[in-house]
Amino acid sequence: AGAASASDALDLPAGVYRISVQSAEGFSALVPLVDEGMCAQYPLFLDAAGALEGSAIYRSTGCRVRFEVRGAGGAWSLGVETAAQGGLLTVPLTLTGESPTASRLIDLPAGDYLLAIQTKNKYTRVIPIIINGPCREFPVFLLDAPGDYETTYSSTGCEVIFQIEGVLDYWNLSGMKD
Repeated sequence: AGAASASDALDLPAGVYRISVQSAEGFSALVPLVDEGMCAQYPLFLDAAGALEGSAIYRSTGCRVRFEVRGAGGAWSLGVETAAQGGLLTVPLTLTGESPTASRLIDLPAGDYLLAIQTKNKYTRVIPIIINGPCREFPVFLLDAPGDYETTYSSTGCEVIFQIEGVLDYWNLSGMKD
């Protein structure tokens, strides 16, 4: 595998951020290296086997951080934006991709929502990351086989970002008011 290299240091005030990464070839991990503060240092991406264009959520409690790409086989780039950037989505909605993704912000007024996913991946996790409101944050899908799946998610009135993890092939997530 290639060498490790890191981004410039970034000052991230307390908040939720979308970290976007593009790599020409695979890498073993994208890891936050905290220079100042007490932010998390868990890997955001693991074992990207080939070219990747994906995103993930990172929560900051207020820190200065660099993002290190370990084992990079080629060129890579990184983008950081607040999680709320890009506008507000509403249901019904459909999200599609072939790599790990942190969706745009989604408005889920109080009620039950039918979520359906089609996945060609061996492993697929979908977690609603709560940005505003008192909703529960837990894996709504924790799958270990390709296929079509449905579940209900109850919202008490919140704004979420769906984080789709563990995927390296086609997936399609849809949501509608139940």
